Amino acid sequence: MRRGMTARELVIVGIFGAAGAALEISVGTFLHTFPVLPFKGMFLASLLAALFVAVRIVTGRRGAPFLVAAVIAALKLLSPGAGFMTVVLAILMEGVTAGLVLAVGTMRGPLVPILAGMSTALYTVAHKFLVNGLLLGSEIYGIYLGFLEDASVLLGLSPSDALWLLVPVLVLHLIAGGAAGLLGWRLGRRLLRITHRENP
Repeated sequence: MRRGMTARELVIVGIFGAAGAALEISVGTFLHTFPVLPFKGMFLASLLAALFVAVRIVTGRRGAPFLVAAVIAALKLLSPGAGFMTVVLAILMEGVTAGLVLAVGTMRGPLVPILAGMSTALYTVAHKFLVNGLLLGSEIYGIYLGFLEDASVLLGLSPSDALWLLVPVLVLHLIAGGAAGLLGWRLGRRLLRITHRENP
């Protein structure tokens, strides 16, 4: 059983972390120039999920996705922008979410990577509720319920019927995350074949 990561594996983690940070900072900054654009968090989380899956396959290390998330979060701290602490927390939790799913399954087929991508994308739905609850207290959930009631009145629905509006949102996150997981699985396997050819 291997103990600790090799220098080569740490370099790979660093490369993936730098790539993730570049995506988060550049694409994230671009997306946030459009305040009304929906599902920005889902899109960014899906991109990172693909990286988490790929680095897990390339290194063969269960802890690699956690380390990549930590590198991305650390580099994100160096970038300017409001509300960066909540973004950093989201990145870390997305790495934890993907890492936990990837740690309990096999990488031989795409199923576990797809599930990891789905879980990572779904976390973005819960992130704001969890973080706002921690920062603002439980009273924020009463405000959310008030918004739900107002929306149901506006749409002519009961509050319970209005909750069904979340279903297509959740399905969209599952599709995006699953596609990202599959992309990461294919990318990881491709990179693994390349590195094996270069280092037989």
